Amino acid sequence: MSLRGIDCLIVSGDDSGRADSGIAHSRFLTCIGGNGEQAFTVFPIEGEPTCITMATGAWWWGKAQDWVSDIRVGFHRWAESIAERIKELKMERGTIGIVGLKGLFWTDGTIKYTTYENLKKLLPDATLVEATDILEQAQFTKSEEVIEFHRKAALLGDYSIEALVKSARPGVKEYEVYAEMIHAILSNGGEYPPLIIWEASKAPHHPARLPTFRELELGDIIVNEISAKYGGCWAHPHQPVCVGTSPPREYEKMFEVCLESMKFGLKKLVPGTPFKEVDEAFLSPIEAQGYASTVIPYQGLGLNQTEPLGDVVLEGMVIGVQPWVSNKAGDRGVNIGETYAITSTGPVKLGKRKEIEFMVAK
Repeated sequence: MSLRGIDCLIVSGDDSGRADSGIAHSRFLTCIGGNGEQAFTVFPIEGEPTCITMATGAWWWGKAQDWVSDIRVGFHRWAESIAERIKELKMERGTIGIVGLKGLFWTDGTIKYTTYENLKKLLPDATLVEATDILEQAQFTKSEEVIEFHRKAALLGDYSIEALVKSARPGVKEYEVYAEMIHAILSNGGEYPPLIIWEASKAPHHPARLPTFRELELGDIIVNEISAKYGGCWAHPHQPVCVGTSPPREYEKMFEVCLESMKFGLKKLVPGTPFKEVDEAFLSPIEAQGYASTVIPYQGLGLNQTEPLGDVVLEGMVIGVQPWVSNKAGDRGVNIGETYAITSTGPVKLGKRKEIEFMVAK
């Protein structure tokens, strides 16, 4: 902020994005978030931050945390409440950085159009500048304490996988298995909402969204993405499962290519490596064996379920590795995934699974 001549940040934080990811920047500064919370943060270059939240949140957050003491009600009047605080700080003629106008991942931003337009009207003498990158760059790397939160989230993902394998049986409805997976996350201390997407059929391609009311059948293959979070910090394992029998050779082969992709890609996840080289390491084994990959094979993780990573690998990053292999026709595929923290020597797995295998639920 000092280098850019910014006097104060206005940090958007609403319930947009994937499972509370829209509040990531505000939560990073305040620790206030989760369960669909909406909370804008006014963060001056000197002095205490102010958190402006929903009517039912102000009194509760005052008890739940002690990092921010100035917590105000602003629900339905975000811009008015923010402008009031800016004027109290005597910064109505200053340079105000807006966090949420755009971003590396949320390219359309997270702040609502009307909120931004009303801020311009209420603060006509202020210079409003884009400042999302300041918060993005601050979150590229994580402290040991934050990585420990991701490690706990990874363990929650492992519990969810155990529930999946234990409950998936012929005759059991898809949503019943899904419920067991969610229960495993929440009953072990996970935060709501987690994010699980999947597809279950004899020939799946891509985890879609929600389970159906259909009963599982012998030989169904369940592909999934399991995103559990602890204190807002995400993990992102993927675990293919075949119901009641071994998977067909076509899927076993794609699974083996996934493992090979992960093996080569992990070798490149060392500090200083350009992500373009990481891309090539993950994708080359897939393309060399005549398959395709329809999804980027890794993603940043933080308080945002999909976090931007910048240009090169950095120590302290948390990355969800997710090789995705499909046939050339693009109608059948399988994916695997695990969560890693980047150390000075390379990636360290945060989950406790010894190895990834194509599991059979019996």
